[in-house]
Amino acid sequence: MAITVEILGWRVWYDGKKVFDSKTHTLDDLPLDGVIEFCVYRRFSDTPNDITRRFFGGHDYYFTAPHPEGEIWSSGSNTTEAGIKIRYPGARVWRGKEVPDAVMKNTAKEAVDHIWTE
Repeated sequence: MAITVEILGWRVWYDGKKVFDSKTHTLDDLPLDGVIEFCVYRRFSDTPNDITRRFFGGHDYYFTAPHPEGEIWSSGSNTTEAGIKIRYPGARVWRGKEVPDAVMKNTAKEAVDHIWTE
């Protein structure tokens, strides 16, 4: 039997200590620029009692795109927004922002420390 994944939600940290999550916002609410950390919370069918996290940080672009087997959530730096949209038709793209190392470290720690609750 193939393993499937259920996306439970997401949380995005922006420069200026702004935080958005899927409990109170939609993807349409996200500012298009300034992402410094993006986390997707998910559950796999083979471990239904565990919530796992996938972190993305320190990249130029963050995106989600449709795929026949489930939504893609990813990031990249060696590309362009146009390149992402060509490779992944229907992609939604947000731009990342460089911040001082201390800000990045503190934000990454906050992301790791955050516990998703249903």
